[in-house]
Amino acid sequence: MEKVQGEFSSWSELSATGLRRTVPRMLILSMFQEKAHLHLTAEDIFRRFLNENRNIGLSTVYRVLRLLVQEKLLTCQKFENSSTIFELNEGDHDHLICVQCRTAGEFCDPKIEVRRIEIAKEKGFVLRNHTLTLYGLCASCQASAGRLNRFG
Repeated sequence: MEKVQGEFSSWSELSATGLRRTVPRMLILSMFQEKAHLHLTAEDIFRRFLNENRNIGLSTVYRVLRLLVQEKLLTCQKFENSSTIFELNEGDHDHLICVQCRTAGEFCDPKIEVRRIEIAKEKGFVLRNHTLTLYGLCASCQASAGRLNRFG
């Protein structure tokens, strides 16, 4: 088996689910653990493997991602006008999506969390899950738009 660089927690997290530790599973899990709050599509992961000359097919990437979501190591969301985005399951948080460059950011606001629970209770509703995604322009795209408006 090929040696995989990455955090040791990848091995223990994967083993705790009862899944075998295969190279594709470990590489994908390690990829998400390398950088906090990373949002990737299956195609992003496949392109990284191609750039690293790894012989891991797109169908394998999809299969591993489905399995890691099923085991709750990753989560996935489909944002407006984009592919399905995968990320480490790091607990409850919400997203900011730039409508121009498609970058995704994260935030967690305790006031929003309290309010959503209050609303559910007021309506006699038992929450199982929620998503909050805010769409707009990131600072970089705002700056670019400002430069275009000044010089355009």
